Order: sequence, then structure tokens, then C-alpha cells
Amino acid sequence: MTNPTTLRFHPLALGLGLAAAVFVACGSDETTPSGTETLTFAGSDPLFPGLHYETGLLPPGSPVQASFAVSADGATEVVAEAIASGSSSAPSLTSVPASGAITLSGGFALEGRLVVDISGLPSYDGPIPGIENTTIDFSATTAFDPFARDTPVSARADIPPADLPGIPLPGGIPGSLLLAVGEGSYVEIALLGSEVCASDDVGRYGVELTRAGLLVVSPRIEIEVPVLGTQTFDIPSVEVPLSLGATTLTMTAEIETYGSAPAKGETVSERCSGPPVGSGGAGQGGGGEGGAGGGGPKTCTTAADCGGLPCVEGTCSPGGGICDTGLSTGDADVDSCLSTSCCQELDICTDGYQSIQACNDCIADGGGPLCDAYLACATPCSGTPVCNSGVAVGDPDIGACLSDFCCQEFNDCTQNGTDVAACQACFAAGSGPLCDAALDCSLMACGV
Repeated sequence: MTNPTTLRFHPLALGLGLAAAVFVACGSDETTPSGTETLTFAGSDPLFPGLHYETGLLPPGSPVQASFAVSADGATEVVAEAIASGSSSAPSLTSVPASGAITLSGGFALEGRLVVDISGLPSYDGPIPGIENTTIDFSATTAFDPFARDTPVSARADIPPADLPGIPLPGGIPGSLLLAVGEGSYVEIALLGSEVCASDDVGRYGVELTRAGLLVVSPRIEIEVPVLGTQTFDIPSVEVPLSLGATTLTMTAEIETYGSAPAKGETVSERCSGPPVGSGGAGQGGGGEGGAGGGGPKTCTTAADCGGLPCVEGTCSPGGGICDTGLSTGDADVDSCLSTSCCQELDICTDGYQSIQACNDCIADGGGPLCDAYLACATPCSGTPVCNSGVAVGDPDIGACLSDFCCQEFNDCTQNGTDVAACQACFAAGSGPLCDAALDCSLMACGV
């Protein structure tokens, strides 16, 4: 079975036609002329500026009331790449197609006050201890083509409905506060290019970030009332609007050299006038084949050298991509899945992001101590799952066919998902007692 997805950089094949979780440096493109400097624009903007939300005591007149205050922390990270051409006196910037990435990450926290006045129970009016440990986290990454000033692109993090852990009531009151994330909760950023220019050997890229979203939290309180038993007191849903306006993020990058304009990408030849508008981040220039130039990416030993971002093979990550490493599979959905589930396993496989190739070589060999945990974690992110075997394939039609006709054979190969790596190693070898039945079924039933 052949890999249905062709990706770039280190070949991190997951075996059996899986969509390969290939690491590609964000924005790398084979159309970039040899020896040309790549400029990296990178910046960060607060996701929730000015957010302050309190409900007051609800519902009015009830013997059981609660109030909630919602706080939030988060950031929008933007990264994009370009090629500088022309000259210092007549500069041009050309975007690297698909090199842009918007990453949203953050979370919500709650504080609460409880009032209880029920006959037969202690009265209470005070804070709700333990609610501060309740967090609602989210993250999302969307790729885009930089420099477009008439086509907005959105990054959206949907927050799925979920019941949160119950919180025991204080003050000797027998019961619990129960919270649930409600339907329709999401955070979204729309990005629209506002400025692209270069002058004095500095490139500038400005984007307007417009915020939207809604957080819905549904509370209820259950109390054991003498004689009556368990009583449920519904509290009106907390609906926090997240349409917090727009800001401009301006990013700059020093131009060390001027090369040839690439064949693809959007070229802008405007000179900058006046100071940049909005917050910003200093970009980085990366060297061509000869290595990093004087304005190249910041070298590092640990993440502490990078302000908390990963140190990837001795270079500070620009952020975004998989686990904020700046690496990508080329598929934003796969990157997001890996970032949510597999950061620890990837850290181990790559020796703290210091040896990407060793991790890829292990996976290309079908598994091994270095990469088995990452393989098991990454496989469900990379395509259509085959039953509950832990194996996924990149082609949804093939995945559906294998699930219809070859469930037992795949489950047997992975021992019902408990040893996916051994099964993958057998597939990589082309045959073996462990996988022969699955291979035969794949060929006979699905033609692959």
C-alpha cells in the first residue's frame, strides 16, 4: 500500500499508506530560489484585551443563588515568510505561498460566590473554593498565504460541549456545583493584511486581527435537602461575548541580502512611510544554503533562551505549527491534533526537539524504542481510522473500505490497538505472520 500523501522535509512515514506526519519547516517551499534569504515575520497579540465579565447573583429571589466572574488568558500568534529581492534602494517582498500560520491558544478561568438559605441547612454567603481549579482550554492553527489584503482568513477554535468536574459545596452544605460548557462556544480571529512594505533594509508586515466568539457555561447546584432529598437548583447560563474588537499587529524583519524574486507568491514593492501601527514582533532573517546570516534566527540551548518557545535543533522556534515548534505536517488539522495530544511523545522522539532526523528515521523503519509512543499517539491524527485498531489511512474511501471488510484482520494485527507499532513494522517489511491477513484482506477487498 502506498502513501497517499506527498509531503516535504523529513519523511515521517506512519506506514500502511498513512498520511505521513512529515515535519516541514513552516513556510518552506521548493520554489524559493537557491541561496535566497527567507525573512520570517512573527508576532503575538493578546487574544482577550479588556475582557471583564461578571454575572451578579442569579437567579433573583431563589434560596440558592450563585454569581460567576470569568477571566481569560490567551494569545494570537502570527508567522509568515517572504523573500526580499531588488535592492536596498528599490526593495521588493514576495510572500512564500502557504507559509502563513495563525495560532490561537488560551483558556478561561472562573471565580464564584454562593448564597444558600434553606431551612434545615447551614446558611452560607461566600466564595466557592475549588472553582478556581476549573479551566477551559482551547487551541487552533490555520495556514494562509501571506500578503493578501483583500481576502480575510479566520482561525477558529470550537470549544466542544463537556461536563466539567463537580465542585463540593462549602460551609458544610451537602451537595455539588455542576458546570458544563454549553453548545456554541468558540473563539475566532479573522486576519486581514493591512500593510506590506520595505525600507532601510527592514521589511514590515501589518495585519488587522478582529475578534469574535462566545463562551457558554451552564451551572446547576444539587443539594441534599432534609426530608426532600436531592434538589436541583438551575442557575441561568453564563454567556460571555468575545467580540472584543480589532487591533493591528505589525511585524518587522531585517533584510540582510537581496536575492532573486521567486516564481510564486505575491510581490509587493511599496516603501514604508511613517512608523508602524499597532503592536509587533521583531522578525528574523534566515540564511540560504550557506547558513544563517547576521540577521538569522536566534540560536539557543534551551527553551529559556527563546522566551518559552521550543529550542529546535539549536534555533529558537518562531512559534506555531506542531506544539509551537514551527514545524508542520503541511496539514493544519493534523498539526492541531498532534499539538493537542502528542507534544510529550514528540519531545521524547526528537530528544527535546534536538534530533528531528533521528525521530523520522525511527518511524521510517516502522518503529522502535525512540518513536513507538509517538507513533501510537500520532496515528489517529493522520487519517481515517480503521475500526478501533489504532491504524489510520490517508484516503477516506480506503479507510471506509477497510473498516467495512477488514476490521478483524486489522484489530488482530494491532492486538486491538495495544501494539500499533509492531503491526506497522510488519507492514513496513511487506509481510509477516502479524500482518499477512490484513494485507491479504486489503488487497482482496479494497484493491490496495
